[in-house]
Amino acid sequence: MNPTKGSEQQGIRPCLILQTNAAGDYGRTTLIAPITSKKTDIIYPFEIKIAESDSNRLPELSKVKFDQIRVIDKSRLVKKIGVMEKKYWATTLSAINVIFDLDGNFR
Repeated sequence: MNPTKGSEQQGIRPCLILQTNAAGDYGRTTLIAPITSKKTDIIYPFEIKIAESDSNRLPELSKVKFDQIRVIDKSRLVKKIGVMEKKYWATTLSAINVIFDLDGNFR
């Protein structure tokens, strides 16, 4: 998937790893959603806004783009920068539900 095209996220950027440590132990790839600090004034149902904090260590207000979920090779992960706070879990699940229509409401 490299080089990227169109609206696909490019460059080195923070990301949210979307799989458990146990699932990650079984392969060379991991599932991620990119994080961007661009256009945080507009949040779609498949995105969540995250404020910078000591826990996540993001440098500024950002958003996770669940419409850009992808699998990457673990060798592309540069370093762990932080942990997403539990207060974002419900909105994360809601955004993932919008993308995958897990409850069958969007069709």
